[in-house]
Amino acid sequence: MKIIRPSKGTYLIFYFIWLLICIPGVYAIKLGQWEGFLFILFGGMVTVGAISRYRISWDTNQLIYQRLLTSVNINIKDISHVDIHGPVTLSRFEPKHGLRFFSTHSKKPFLTINITPFSRNDIKELTEDLKSYSVR
Repeated sequence: MKIIRPSKGTYLIFYFIWLLICIPGVYAIKLGQWEGFLFILFGGMVTVGAISRYRISWDTNQLIYQRLLTSVNINIKDISHVDIHGPVTLSRFEPKHGLRFFSTHSKKPFLTINITPFSRNDIKELTEDLKSYSVR
């Protein structure tokens, strides 16, 4: 089973966010409130936990997309074709760039994977493997 995880640039962004979360903790420590250490520790655990959850794994039979709180398993045989597309609506919850999976029974995508956190080479490898598994 092949696995791709977020790119190094994504890790840097998440660590920068963690540093921003740490500022109130450092300020609390400076004021003599030792609870600031808990704030820094909790912020680090949440940030590292969040970034480590994102991954895509696949083999010849299934594709697994793990998000922050949920996981989606897809049978490769149920995929008619795959494309990369930007947001269809102007919703802030829709990914800027998504790998859309279409079912053999519908014209609408049944899953859109946010490809922004992953490197281009990893997404290219995934799409090439899906094409070799007879997914168009």
